[in-house]
Amino acid sequence: LTITQKNHQLLLEIENPVDQIPKFVDGIPASTRKGHGIGVKSIIYYVEQLNGQCQFSVSDQLFILKIFI
Repeated sequence: LTITQKNHQLLLEIENPVDQIPKFVDGIPASTRKGHGIGVKSIIYYVEQLNGQCQFSVSDQLFILKIFI
């Protein structure tokens, strides 16, 4: 977890190692398993409520979430 501030914006960056790279649909990780994916939807909802943006990616077997608010 990395938290930084620049130009009155807060950046939260979370990295988590993954064995399997998730499938992405329109830049958002999508689960095909029943009952999964609720966390991603919740993150997007709350970040949008704060007029922020979030970005999901994978690099070198690390799942990366960046939240700008």
